[in-house]
Amino acid sequence: MKSPVWNRWVSCNVILITLLTGHVAADFAGDSIAALDQDKDGTVAVEEYVAWQVKNLDRHERDKVAGLSLDEFAQSLDERTRSSAPTLFNNSDRNTDGVLEATEFGGYHGWIFNNILDSNRDGAWTADEYRDFLAKNPGAGPAQQARAMIARLDRRDQNGSVSLQEYLDVQAPKFRTFDTSGNGSFSKAEFKASLEGNAQRRAAASFKRFDFDGDRRLNRQEFFDYHGRIFNNVLDLNRDGEWSVQELESFLK
Repeated sequence: MKSPVWNRWVSCNVILITLLTGHVAADFAGDSIAALDQDKDGTVAVEEYVAWQVKNLDRHERDKVAGLSLDEFAQSLDERTRSSAPTLFNNSDRNTDGVLEATEFGGYHGWIFNNILDSNRDGAWTADEYRDFLAKNPGAGPAQQARAMIARLDRRDQNGSVSLQEYLDVQAPKFRTFDTSGNGSFSKAEFKASLEGNAQRRAAASFKRFDFDGDRRLNRQEFFDYHGRIFNNVLDLNRDGEWSVQELESFLK
């Protein structure tokens, strides 16, 4: 049975897929599927969905301990769903150690895929299935989605909109995760791995454009310059320095 709690969480979580890829499009369902479809067969398998979630586990971590505490897990949820966080957490914490490790986090998202996203249980999540989900859940419509997502990202001043710095806060964990060489900068391959969907397909051109010093690496500042351009030229439509609920909603309609 698909509970309202799970449905609300799925709608907000998949929006974050698009926000973190650096690419927002009018066809929200189609773009979400394209961002996760690594083998380019037009659908998303459970392995692809779980791999994306585990790859981005770090963005939810706020301390130095690997895995998610109950508080970190709760903060990753929509405000309306947080009251159910203890139950959801305990159901996923298989070894009952009070932390969701990568395997448990992956199992949690595997359950979501199999019981909510893949509605016909054929092992593939399609854009049509996601569009059907949105149509059947008015609470997952553009206005509600936009309010929930802005609230999740508005962590510094909680003023109802997202500043450039708050947006870069979301991107910062990627630099630690994908700097596999540990030298404080990205190779072209590392930069590409940090992206998804259309942004990943444009990685070579973006890398060349933002490698300002020409050393064939992207340092932390150049990486943030790339995401700053996304914020200023794609997300902040009225160029007032704040990404608002209304601006996000215009993308999701």
